[in-house]
Amino acid sequence: MQRRRNMLRVIGGAWTVLPGAAGVALAATGAPATAPLAARSCTSPLTRRFADPLLEASRLLRTAAEIEHATLLQYLYSAFSLKDDYATVGEYDASGTTTNLLAIAIDRMTHFNTINRILVTVGAPPQLTPPDFPVATGVYPFAINLEPLSRVALAQFLFRDAPPNAFAADSSDAALMEEVCRLLGIAQQHRAKLYAAIAAALDDANHVAGSGLPDLARWAAALRQLDTRGNEDRFDFVKSVFLGAHPAFAGGGDVWNLPADDPRFPAYDIVRGADACAAWPTRATQPTDDFMRLGDLQYGTTLLLLDLYFRQHLPIYRSLAVSHMIGPVQALGRHLPRLGVGMPFRAIEVPDSSGLDAQHRLRFVLALLKEGQELAEALRPLLPSRYPMAINQETAAALRAAALR
Repeated sequence: MQRRRNMLRVIGGAWTVLPGAAGVALAATGAPATAPLAARSCTSPLTRRFADPLLEASRLLRTAAEIEHATLLQYLYSAFSLKDDYATVGEYDASGTTTNLLAIAIDRMTHFNTINRILVTVGAPPQLTPPDFPVATGVYPFAINLEPLSRVALAQFLFRDAPPNAFAADSSDAALMEEVCRLLGIAQQHRAKLYAAIAAALDDANHVAGSGLPDLARWAAALRQLDTRGNEDRFDFVKSVFLGAHPAFAGGGDVWNLPADDPRFPAYDIVRGADACAAWPTRATQPTDDFMRLGDLQYGTTLLLLDLYFRQHLPIYRSLAVSHMIGPVQALGRHLPRLGVGMPFRAIEVPDSSGLDAQHRLRFVLALLKEGQELAEALRPLLPSRYPMAINQETAAALRAAALR
């Protein structure tokens, strides 16, 4: 219980990162606001689509939210895929001082939170739609996918978090990054600076007379901070896992070159996002498909709670969302690979209530909590021991109490 409370505090902080003092917006990396829009290629998300800076900023923010959402789920899926002997690579350290895959996912939650806070600040709805994997971003030269941890997956993580000088010929990591690019089929470094483009669009919007927007300069500064914070620690950790130098691999040899179905391979052989639609129905059997359905309900509950938080800024909604992510979602995510499948992170078929007031949106969440509780009760004898059986009831009670205040 103490471990869960410590974890909740750290992850809760990730959802509440606020921008610091006002800063100078980053230089634009896309087309300038005055350039003509006709006949431009739309292959890159940085290619300007709108002359109006508010429309352009909103578009870029939605793109960034989709990418951050997909990225954090990719880290979670990889962390959940690890076998018990390698759990320290993916499991969260309650002290919050050790880098691991779950800690990296938490850091991406910080990005996701900030992007959605900015969307609401400029008057747009939050972007919480579950990704349709694999996700081709145009920012990275590879698709983001749900996949068990492997050398190729680690190569993607290294490419994302590599310091700019890591690709230089005289860098101590030059040979490593050459191997990373070879594994990913990449000829050269190519990382579009999406956050810089958003910061520039926000700066443009900030200078539109009569827009009625609050000062956006502080958000541009926050984006710049998120784009650089903590990359070195993440890079060094992933490098140690990629090279087999992490303590979890002591004496294990070059485990990443083993066949995926070898018992010594660090991750379970579970389906990847691109094959999910075909593989899950054939792999899943009772009660596995019921577990995945429960996972869908809990993940959907988390997103609806976050929707309420981003719109109303009440910490209770964020806290409850985090509780569901580190409680039932994590419990099911770690259990499913033992049955040959992974947490699907699929959208639930709940009517969109984004145009309704808070009271109506709350009804959807309460109904979803009831649905999830009934399914969990039916599966009680089969659920993993770490699954928190009372969480849906506790969340419903907390929501009703908050509504009465």
